[in-house]
Amino acid sequence: MESSSLVSRASLILGMVLLAEATPPEVSNVIARQEAEPSELVRITYDLEDAEQDSLQVYMQASSDGGTTWNVPVATVYGDIGPGVSPGSRTIAWDAGEDFPGVVSSTMRVRIRAEDEPIPGGGMVAYYPFNGNALDESYNGNHGTVYEATLTEDRFGIAHRAYRFDGSNDRITTDKWITGMQDDWTISAWFLKHSASGNARVILLHRAHNEDKALFLDSDNRVRYEEHYAAGLALQFYTSALPAEVWYHLAMVSNSDSLSYYLDGQRLGALAKVFGSSDWDRNYYGTFIGGNGHDPWWAGTVNGNVDDVRIYSRSLSAAEILALYHEGERSHPRDTIEVSTDSERVGLP
Repeated sequence: MESSSLVSRASLILGMVLLAEATPPEVSNVIARQEAEPSELVRITYDLEDAEQDSLQVYMQASSDGGTTWNVPVATVYGDIGPGVSPGSRTIAWDAGEDFPGVVSSTMRVRIRAEDEPIPGGGMVAYYPFNGNALDESYNGNHGTVYEATLTEDRFGIAHRAYRFDGSNDRITTDKWITGMQDDWTISAWFLKHSASGNARVILLHRAHNEDKALFLDSDNRVRYEEHYAAGLALQFYTSALPAEVWYHLAMVSNSDSLSYYLDGQRLGALAKVFGSSDWDRNYYGTFIGGNGHDPWWAGTVNGNVDDVRIYSRSLSAAEILALYHEGERSHPRDTIEVSTDSERVGLP
């Protein structure tokens, strides 16, 4: 394989809408090159500017079909990516041979995005913004596999930025175990229901042997959270009946002795833990979004839309939950400028 640059030309895609309160960050001078054989490492350099000199969130996406889709896994990355990136000249190292082995492509593209750092960012184990795919954008590699669910509009009306589940057998499952959470953890998601039929229509489910944690829609149109253990039902709460076709923000916050639940940024209450620990790591089966598909009790698929699923390995504060609820409430949903890089050829052995 001859050595060649990953990037032959770069076209700047500007998605900037002027904001009264802030200037979006800018990404420029993106250069990506595969290192000399036999290395499978791709090194990306870029310049990052922000008028307010804020700490920024940087994302990287890759395409193998000239930018039609951006579904190439980008998990094994190091350097100036993720939260907490300061403006300046920055570098990312991507082990493309690990994430995308056995591929030689003449249509490979890499895209760098920058946003004002999300609130909150620390302790994020998995993040599914569903930006045209089910990739984990926390860069922890907890990517989702989509089974029949379809992309739809998010709560801002932007196409292909949420997933629609049809109430049949749609679901998203994680490709690897989501672990590392003991007593302190948080789950957060946006949800819109179309209709309810039957019980246990899964929104988010963490499935383990005799230890289940489930956020689901019941037959009375209520969102419920339950924890099940071998000894029985340990925790349970539910909202009042929710109207259809309305987006709601849901959050659960766990600490060593209690679990708090939130709807649209407001704390509805807390439950004392019956069996002590709410460990996510023990006897792990899987984490599921929108449905499970095989378990006799949790087999229900929700008839609705799910978006912006976040899982944290810490207990978020009430102020942080409120910030998540208000995220994106500006003149446009994201402060973003994108740079798309086209390549003549990249060979990844």
